Amino acid sequence: MDTIKSDHELNKYVGGVADEILEELADSGLLVWSRGYGAYTGAGGDWYDRADELAHEAADGSEHVIYTHKAHALCQHCDTYRGEEFVEDCGVATGSYDELASRIAYGELRHRIWLAIRRDVSLDSHHPDFDPVGEG
Repeated sequence: MDTIKSDHELNKYVGGVADEILEELADSGLLVWSRGYGAYTGAGGDWYDRADELAHEAADGSEHVIYTHKAHALCQHCDTYRGEEFVEDCGVATGSYDELASRIAYGELRHRIWLAIRRDVSLDSHHPDFDPVGEG
């Protein structure tokens, strides 16, 4: 994929990544499609932790993080509030301009991937992973 030039393009990219993660979780038996909810439901086990791990791996290995010119484009053309917040929370705002762009891109991608996963998984209010705000 070429560089990402808009939030729409970023959300489309993230949606595809999240779909792949959901398929992997379903194939492993950690999620089950629920017709009643019209969404995936946790089938027990460690779906939440595995989903978080896969979101990390997808963001960390993304061409939009690894290739600094793509990280710069993402930072330039998209809302990176969550990515910037990630860098601030981790206290890793030092390093070169390229390193900072890659860290911001990673934080933004991971956050958006996680939100896309959570959007497609139904959690009732009694589930230990329930987050009513949806900020995961």
